[in-house]
Amino acid sequence: MANPNQVAFLFPSLKWQGKMTDQVRRMKEALEEGFQIYAPRAGRFLDVDEAVAMFGLFFQVLGKPKRSDEYDYGDYKGFFDWVDHAHDVAGELIEADLTAKSLCTGCRDEIKTVTGDYNILTDVVQERGWSLDDPYDLNRMKRASKTPPVCLTGPNACSATATLTVWLSAASTKDNRRLP
Repeated sequence: MANPNQVAFLFPSLKWQGKMTDQVRRMKEALEEGFQIYAPRAGRFLDVDEAVAMFGLFFQVLGKPKRSDEYDYGDYKGFFDWVDHAHDVAGELIEADLTAKSLCTGCRDEIKTVTGDYNILTDVVQERGWSLDDPYDLNRMKRASKTPPVCLTGPNACSATATLTVWLSAASTKDNRRLP
């Protein structure tokens, strides 16, 4: 070995419940007799700053899981305390960075749009007696109108799924008749 930096010992975790494990402590003590030990990230992966920030961003965009008061103790409580911490850390990062704030807002808005579009589409599927598992049947499900709906153009253009749904809905009610 030419350089101590060429040596790495990998453990599943360097700490357990905030304390260094016996195996890690013994290895560290043995190595410190001849080398300087440096492990800035010793601990759980989920406690590393980058992991906390990344999961916190997910929670900021997607929402946090719901905590139950009934089970709010032990590991369950520890997990939700970590979720709250990650959420708060990401909130501070977002507030400090306009680009991150804009990105997260855009992601939240897109999720709302997609969720709304999905709900509209599933309503149309249910009204027509179709199944989401059925393959697309052009003869049964195609749009009857060649005229694009108003929402396809202009400043208030809606998403493709909502546009398809409006088209299907308009086609089924044209001349007061319903598509099969």
